[in-house]
Amino acid sequence: MFLEIFAPKQPPEPIEVSNELRGWAWRSPPVAPLLDDLKLGIWEAASKYCETKRDVYLRRILGIKPKPSQAMLKGKAVHNLMVVLIREFKEELLKEPRTGSELYTSLCLRRDRLIKEVLRKFSLNPDFAPKLASFYNYLALQLSAEYDKVVSEAPRSLRQLISDKILEITSERAVDGARVGLSNWLMIDVYVPPVTIVEIKTGAVREFHRLSIAGYGLAMESSEYVPINHGYLLYVHLNNGIHLLRKLIKLTDEVRREFLEERDRVMELIYSERDPGIPSNCPRSCPFYYYCRGDEDEEADNQ
Repeated sequence: MFLEIFAPKQPPEPIEVSNELRGWAWRSPPVAPLLDDLKLGIWEAASKYCETKRDVYLRRILGIKPKPSQAMLKGKAVHNLMVVLIREFKEELLKEPRTGSELYTSLCLRRDRLIKEVLRKFSLNPDFAPKLASFYNYLALQLSAEYDKVVSEAPRSLRQLISDKILEITSERAVDGARVGLSNWLMIDVYVPPVTIVEIKTGAVREFHRLSIAGYGLAMESSEYVPINHGYLLYVHLNNGIHLLRKLIKLTDEVRREFLEERDRVMELIYSERDPGIPSNCPRSCPFYYYCRGDEDEEADNQ
């Protein structure tokens, strides 16, 4: 069921986490950041697309702001449309539609306007609209079918309880990561109270993606003093149909240490202003590819 992506019926098994690796231990190493006056974005600490972190050096030290590739913009558009649809779905739930069909009709009436707004926001060509429309229809249909199931099978008291839990789901939930050396305005893609973080990805599955969940978890623990033991990576792929993959990330001591080590490594790089050098392998989708490799055809490769 689609809603289980955000609110699984059975929560993951509990894990043991060392107290010194919780975000609320931000006053002491290893959680305490190397530099108090330097705040990083999640991507700067968690991303390993650039093996040497030269992308951080180019942006932070040299002030280079590359033009995002078409692939990046399309990924952001898919991400944004999904976040917006969750918001629209919650608005419709407040109206207590009688059936899933009624809910689906209401959501579809908003589709074209929302897609136009997304295309305009990310300066994308209208030819990407059909894929976004298919994705929107798919999600709206899934949500509506599951709502219909709840309406037809659950007693009214349980139905209200389920609706209340869905309404608690927050898209683009702000969290302060300053105490652990991160931005004071981080944005979690989807937050399912009381303790579940969901990060939406549109590219290939990468092992280091789990570090972004660790970063958000540490930030929330440091600012709100709630234990975050796990989160989910939700991969959305629209090539050759619509494919959703949910990956459970357990925030073990190992994952937390890896994130903290990467955070400190980046802080040291920025403080020293040292060029870490060009990595041996550069993905051509990297927006900094031209600045490192000088390939004038990088735009064509990123379409």
